[in-house]
Amino acid sequence: MLTWNDAYATGITDIDEQHKRLFGVINEFGAAVDRGEGEMKIGKTMKFLAHYAKVHFNFEEICMAKYRCPVALQNKKAHSSFLESYKKYTDRLAVEGCTEKLLREVQRMCEDWLADHICKIDTHLKGCVSKAGADGKRE
Repeated sequence: MLTWNDAYATGITDIDEQHKRLFGVINEFGAAVDRGEGEMKIGKTMKFLAHYAKVHFNFEEICMAKYRCPVALQNKKAHSSFLESYKKYTDRLAVEGCTEKLLREVQRMCEDWLADHICKIDTHLKGCVSKAGADGKRE
């Protein structure tokens, strides 16, 4: 289970709220898998991830460019990598169906990627926003 804390903060309120929502969805999915109900949640979770990636990744990349974040290119590459993993899992789900093993892999991939990505890349925005003297709210 992922727990939000200030170490994940980016300094941009909208991004932080989107991340918190993602934490919630991933935690709900993980709890469902633990209860043996992952098959009932996988479709909704994958649909959410597809929409989230489209909207959130775009917004985050715009913010990184706007605040001249030095890890902007690394961020784009990480987003592309996530999308590749997502595609592999959707393809596997279509072929293999919802096996316990595959559900756990999706859960683990989401948890690991999310925590790692936010801590190592997204948090760089905080310093860039501070230097720009911005308040972190959408204009």
